[in-house]
Amino acid sequence: MSLAFDFKADNFQVPNPDNTAFSRLTYRVSLGLPGTTAYTMASSDQIVIDLPSGTRPAVGDYLILASPRLNGEVGGRIAGVLDSRGGAAHGNVTLTLEGTIEALSGKTDAVEAMQVAMIQSERAYAIATVEGSDAFVSYETYPGGNAKVLARPVVRDQFPFSR
Repeated sequence: MSLAFDFKADNFQVPNPDNTAFSRLTYRVSLGLPGTTAYTMASSDQIVIDLPSGTRPAVGDYLILASPRLNGEVGGRIAGVLDSRGGAAHGNVTLTLEGTIEALSGKTDAVEAMQVAMIQSERAYAIATVEGSDAFVSYETYPGGNAKVLARPVVRDQFPFSR
């Protein structure tokens, strides 16, 4: 699991007005080992990362760099992936981000070569309606992933995330 700073108020969706229970918890996990960057101009929305074979980024994941910081500590959301590595190969992967490096960082600094680049995936546990009843579900990719039912039914107002 990623750093503890991820567990802030905006990680929780509030289902009731007094903020005593929550219907969703989102969190991040780092995918595989980090890679290293190629030099990238600030005006670019694409970046080449040299990644180890076990690190497989996907659309919706986040790129985390030390400098420049993309969206503060949140990272840049990945909008496209061009990965031509075969099976267990180590090598270059081109990531298309949701905006340019400059737009995401607020700085005109280029990304220097050989910086550590980490890929994180956002996941969630939630209460969701599945086939007409409340269920406790998990998402391997959030938002936009498929819900996996962990328990059903869940009694209304009995949420697993409470203060």
